[in-house]
Amino acid sequence: MSLHSRFNTRRLFIATIASLVLVPAVEVLAQPEDIEVEVDVAVEEQAAPASPVAPPSTGTSSGTEAPSPAEKPVNPNSVAGILQQVDAREAELVRLGLEKQPAAPAAERKELHVLLDPAFLGVYYDGSPNRFFVARLRLVNRTAKPVEIKGRDIALLADGKTLRLEDIPAQLRGYNFLVGNKGYSLSSAEFNTPEKVAVPAGGTSDVWVVYAKLDKGTKVPAMKLRVPVAEGDVREIDVNEQAMDVLKRRIELIGPRQAMAIVLIGGEINTINVQDLVNGFEELAAEKV
Repeated sequence: MSLHSRFNTRRLFIATIASLVLVPAVEVLAQPEDIEVEVDVAVEEQAAPASPVAPPSTGTSSGTEAPSPAEKPVNPNSVAGILQQVDAREAELVRLGLEKQPAAPAAERKELHVLLDPAFLGVYYDGSPNRFFVARLRLVNRTAKPVEIKGRDIALLADGKTLRLEDIPAQLRGYNFLVGNKGYSLSSAEFNTPEKVAVPAGGTSDVWVVYAKLDKGTKVPAMKLRVPVAEGDVREIDVNEQAMDVLKRRIELIGPRQAMAIVLIGGEINTINVQDLVNGFEELAAEKV
């Protein structure tokens, strides 16, 4: 069943979702004018923290302490910055009930951490429409030994079908895509299939993966990436769950008998987590909200 037909199960009222999204450039699987929903949707805006204000001068230095300087922002591409993103993502997935609370912060866990950012599901044409998936894996090695991963062993499990990493087809090589407000071109050398990925002890490494043979369909497939980090040790990353963290969706029931729902979106809608948004509307419709 297409997104359009599912949304027409009840007559719904809302401003077009696309007008509320902070990232209008993202390509979605259905056009905004095709979507009608039955709940109010609001986009949460996080207020920027107020700048620290120095106390007024007393005219003397005795008995007073100078205000502590503002902390420098952490480079998001540094080890500390990526680990902060891992902690934030894990906290959101715990809130959603999708994962258990980690035993310790990421920086204290001596393991290889894998962060998926960004990820994109799109369509390309080679005589007929085909779907492709692309993502960047950000790897942080908190162990005392270097890790080496064979690039072609990184696999994508999509709706039960296992796809191996292969060279990008010529028909797809010239495609561009947008995630957030940043554009990428698959013609760039960084998207070439790697023979191996080396992650030094205590260091980081990034690798892009592109899969071009996803089955055709109108729904976002259930996807998991399998990354073999050592003999007998395969890390599995749930793509759909990590995309849900990017969405930061919350549903609040209000009114008499909680007959109305407000959907709060604190993050970004993309071509993967849009399915979670659809599923949430369908659940509300099934409960006659």
